[in-house]
Amino acid sequence: VSSEDLTEAVSLLLKLDVPVSSIHADFLESCRRNLNAQIDALQKREERQPEGISEDVLEFVDDSCSSFLADLSLFTALNQRLFPGQAADGEVIEILDSLMGRFEDAVRTRFLRETDARECAIVVRALDRFYRRISSCNQLIPGVDYSPVSISMLNAVSRHEIVLAHQRVIERVEGAIHQVRSELATSVCAARSSVTDLSEMVSRLEHVLLVQLKTALASLLLFTASDMTFSSLDPSLFSHGFGVDVHESLVVNALEELSLLGRSFCEYNTHTANVNPTLIIILAQFYINIEARSVSYIFDLCQEQFRLVAERGKGEKSRLTSLDKLRVSLRATAHALLKHYVRIQGVIISQLLVKSVEARDWLICAEPTTVRAVIKRLIEDLSSLDSLIKPFMGEGTRKERSTESSSARSHARRNPNFDACSISSTLDKLWTERVDFCANIEFNRTSVLTAIVSVALKSFAESVRLQTFSKFGLEQIQVDCYFLQQNLWRYITDEQITMSLLDEIISSAVHRSLDPKLMDPAVVKAICERQ
Repeated sequence: VSSEDLTEAVSLLLKLDVPVSSIHADFLESCRRNLNAQIDALQKREERQPEGISEDVLEFVDDSCSSFLADLSLFTALNQRLFPGQAADGEVIEILDSLMGRFEDAVRTRFLRETDARECAIVVRALDRFYRRISSCNQLIPGVDYSPVSISMLNAVSRHEIVLAHQRVIERVEGAIHQVRSELATSVCAARSSVTDLSEMVSRLEHVLLVQLKTALASLLLFTASDMTFSSLDPSLFSHGFGVDVHESLVVNALEELSLLGRSFCEYNTHTANVNPTLIIILAQFYINIEARSVSYIFDLCQEQFRLVAERGKGEKSRLTSLDKLRVSLRATAHALLKHYVRIQGVIISQLLVKSVEARDWLICAEPTTVRAVIKRLIEDLSSLDSLIKPFMGEGTRKERSTESSSARSHARRNPNFDACSISSTLDKLWTERVDFCANIEFNRTSVLTAIVSVALKSFAESVRLQTFSKFGLEQIQVDCYFLQQNLWRYITDEQITMSLLDEIISSAVHRSLDPKLMDPAVVKAICERQ
């Protein structure tokens, strides 16, 4: 029914002396029924869309919402014109509030149905038009103020878009990590992959994170654009709180979630089963890089774009998470991954050494003439690991190497008679406090390789302690240890660390030998120099 027809009908009823209150009641009921039907149609609008075709939220606001708000304004205008005595009736205000409440729920539901962060620009435009139409209603309908509706909608929808942006950042970074993992898994020999490729993988992960965060910030910045109608709102009503939400719910939460993701690779579960150790060291370097560079850049960018510099300056009263707190979390994740990498590689090399000891009968050994193949393999593996991490990890510092003569004499000075102290020494070593070689690893190659070597040599010593050696078996261990001492120094921070462990290995072998006499150092040296 058109407004003209409705006006004519009311005039005729009044001429027929129908009570005004009765006509007004019927008028209100008719309008309420019609407007509620429109809201019902709004709620079912998505269901009526053809399969595979979805109406975007801008069309929804332009068509359905505009139509409803126009009719709502018309209803109040007709009510004022036809029933001036009841225009300010409380029942009318109650009807308007009820209709607006249902309308707000329907519109919010449609906005929150958005799932693609890339559609943020359309959402902002739709929200701007919704805000304008609500503002128009405030001017056209006397006695009401629905500004809280539009502000509430602004806050709800903007927070939803922040959540979508956060999810997209995480999904993209997880996807990049999965891609790196797949590339390592499909490589013929990941441990010897091109070092350039591995360095590129670290850079790629950093790039993906930065691009996704910057893209998300740029999209959400549309909510604060000056050409948006709601940009004139007092900052305390929307823009300031929105900026804080972006900083905390997008930037901080995304980085904290990524930090937890990194730590999950240090756990033993189905997610991390069969993870290539190379992926672990790549992730460790990725996290230490973003802790050192990317985080401060993203924090500054977000705080400047969303006008949060003043909020940051409040110190302890600020609602913003401090940069230092997040950097500590990321650094802890990086070090956890680095330690996990050392443990994995240490176990791999340890297993080679332990199996080589357990598989041999040390009581029937021939006189040693060469270094065992597994010992040479250990040096080769360390060289490969050193080359692998060299492109993205500095060498670190090492103490000056001991002279060859003094190192060699460390094995030659041993008393050939180990009878009196053998039992007490063995018990001391069995009950000695466990040393965590991963406790103080730094992000440099010598620190990492020193920890790996320490884990491997400690396992070597433990396996030797469980064997019984003949004279030649003991001499073979002596030759192997001298070869290690001559070759490990270039990979470690302090030669004295490995010297101590190698001494422990030889001591254990001597204590477990039936004929505890060591070979002449000159002969040992000659054998090793032939390798």
